[in-house]
Amino acid sequence: MSKPAVTYMKREWKKVLPVFILSVCYAAFVFILVFITLKGANGQFRLGMAYPDEYMSFEIGDIFLTNMSGVLEGFHGFVIIIFEAMLIRKVFYQENRAGVSDFLRILPIRERNKMAMKVFAGESVIFGFSLFFGIFGSITNALLNTGLTEIAEVMPIDKVTSDGVVADTYQMIWQTSGMMFLALSAMFLVLFVMQCCVHNMPVAMFTGFGILLVPFYYTSIYDYISVKQTHMYVVAASFLSHYPMINYNEEGMDYLDFGIEAYTVEWRYMGEMILFLSVVILLAVAMLALVLRLRWNIKESNNRMVNSPAVAEFIITGLSISVGTAVAYITGNVPYAGAETAMEKYGFYIVTFIVGSIVWALIHGIGMAVMKRHQGA
Repeated sequence: MSKPAVTYMKREWKKVLPVFILSVCYAAFVFILVFITLKGANGQFRLGMAYPDEYMSFEIGDIFLTNMSGVLEGFHGFVIIIFEAMLIRKVFYQENRAGVSDFLRILPIRERNKMAMKVFAGESVIFGFSLFFGIFGSITNALLNTGLTEIAEVMPIDKVTSDGVVADTYQMIWQTSGMMFLALSAMFLVLFVMQCCVHNMPVAMFTGFGILLVPFYYTSIYDYISVKQTHMYVVAASFLSHYPMINYNEEGMDYLDFGIEAYTVEWRYMGEMILFLSVVILLAVAMLALVLRLRWNIKESNNRMVNSPAVAEFIITGLSISVGTAVAYITGNVPYAGAETAMEKYGFYIVTFIVGSIVWALIHGIGMAVMKRHQGA
């Protein structure tokens, strides 16, 4: 690697270092909460066995994984959105400004190599975050393992419940870490492509998150209006929900006067999630290669937000259809099995088309007005 390339790579790593530090702190915070919650679990269990009148129920099963998933369900999705936004902002910090972009373009490094180094810097942060998540999880489980194992030996879930099966905790932790890496990588690459295509950071970020929402948005609507109930909306939600799900089963026991709260965790549609995220990553990489080949990432003028008319039309049309679909759904124009009139059967599509067309025309009208204003200036 040439000296300019090494210097450029160091620059990229330096930019994303604060995001990496914050992500590691977050991973530690998650398992600090888990440790605080479970550090007295064994003592509480022993007291419950000694004084059953004071403790009406016991928790058994995948207690560690249940608490981990419970913590992640609380705020993980919000944190991931903030994490991705911060990472993208650092990777493209000030680089869409005319002066900075002109300077970077004359550096003796190929444009594709500069983009590859940016992707590598972002992926390094994601990999490090996922790695430390697995390490912190394994350490925390090791610290709590003795006490949780004693609970499992006294009340093994497979003996006291009808179908409870304990998961391999370490395996689940690292599977969560791997799924996290896939999900965050898919989100990062989609947002990265949008930053290359749209030369305004807030607009590009809004567009990127909108594209990431589209699979969940449409699969949820389809699941609602379709007679066939699918689970694809669960798969599409794996960008933010990439951890095992909690199963709760309360079992009453005849020979004791207390109940058992049995918790197990499982991956739902894990294979389909991996396939979905992998396809998103491959599509994003293919789009990035196309962006570099057609030079859509080069800012041609201060007045043009998107170099390619095709990309601009794709974004505007997608937004228009999505708004139209939302209005049709909110206004109750949803087809159902017993629909008789044409409006009941096709109202959803008619409203979507009409509202979408209006939004499409408004956006184009505003764009033309702005363009004429710039030309007049």
